[in-house]
Amino acid sequence: QESPVAFVFVPLDPAWNSPDMTDVAGSKYLSSRAMEIISKPPLGYFNHIIKCWDDPYTASNPEGYFCLGLAENKCHDQELVEKLNSIRRGPKLGYQMMTGVEDTKRAIAEGFGRWVAPGVKISTDHVVLMNGVGSLVHALALSLGAPGDTFMFPRPRYPAFKMDTSTVAQVGELVCDGVSAKALQAAYQPGCKALILTNPGNPAGDLVSEGEIKEAYAFCQKHGMILVLDEIYGATVSPKYKSEFKSGLTVWPTLPEDVVVLWGMSKDFCMSGIRCGVLIATNPALLQALGTYALFHGISVTTQQDLGAMLSDTTWADDFLHRNAENRDIMLKVVTDTLTELKIPFVQPKAAIFIWMDFRKLLEEPTEAGEEKFLCDLMEPPTRMFFTPGRDFRPIDDAFGFFRMCYLYFDKPGLEEAMR
Repeated sequence: QESPVAFVFVPLDPAWNSPDMTDVAGSKYLSSRAMEIISKPPLGYFNHIIKCWDDPYTASNPEGYFCLGLAENKCHDQELVEKLNSIRRGPKLGYQMMTGVEDTKRAIAEGFGRWVAPGVKISTDHVVLMNGVGSLVHALALSLGAPGDTFMFPRPRYPAFKMDTSTVAQVGELVCDGVSAKALQAAYQPGCKALILTNPGNPAGDLVSEGEIKEAYAFCQKHGMILVLDEIYGATVSPKYKSEFKSGLTVWPTLPEDVVVLWGMSKDFCMSGIRCGVLIATNPALLQALGTYALFHGISVTTQQDLGAMLSDTTWADDFLHRNAENRDIMLKVVTDTLTELKIPFVQPKAAIFIWMDFRKLLEEPTEAGEEKFLCDLMEPPTRMFFTPGRDFRPIDDAFGFFRMCYLYFDKPGLEEAMR
């Protein structure tokens, strides 16, 4: 079948959900590890996204699906295509360092110190590039944990973290009810190797304060853990809240060896298909381990060349990020006005590209089945709409009925039609 993207966990075989996975065609050749992977699709809602891709809403296809559950910003697609085409230098066909082309790492390091951590100078020796932040989290799980160890995440947490850490590395998860030392300690168990804070947050678009970062770091030091700061939305902050955002690189004069910062091109620069994740660290042993794992997660040299040229045009990039943040606020108001009118509770996001909504009062029953039925009903006419189901984010008390809406997947007329 032709499809825009192929995912190994998309259930194409009718026997996918069979209790006996030996029914899946070709399964007799697979290892027990692979059988476990295919028996537990890591993102159970992806079938809904595939439906949206196969029949998307457009002005010329008004009966298509509204995909409002995928964290992509598609408002600038045409501009980005034109920009990339204007700076293309031709293909690079040879090998280069798998941790990143030097010129590209320099452009990224200087850009991060301009747009996310203003004034911070970052050595390219401390930068590792891989094909997405998911690959970097996967490599961190392999580098820091052994099978049976855990990483800790504050609730609600980004669903794919579990896939990134457990699929191969077999590192489990602990979830905590906040970022205070008390909340972290209540969730802690021996064998926990890292705490991952997403700042700005996903799915609520909240911000972690400098004081909270320092408190979390003190907790990690106490237990010999690594603090990982995922700042992939670090340049997508509402202008009125910009002063509240603090990158980990601005908290300490020099980044400690037990702190890692993550960034990427998927969110702030709206290019999830470019597949470029950025890790910044000063720990020599960790950087050496990641250098080996990078052999399996390298980015096309041609892609890096074009990306480096794009980010080096700081006049364009400054303007793009400013316009992107302003457009975010305009589009967000379209959503919050509608939710307010419908009396649907939500968390007012300060950053990122989504809003966390509370539909609990509309569920027929407060269970996983009730949440799934509500989602399936939304996917039917007349709404034909997909939100990311809250259960995959592990909300407080594992309550059912929360949903994440990603409101930058369409242009303003498309979003207004979805809200209507």
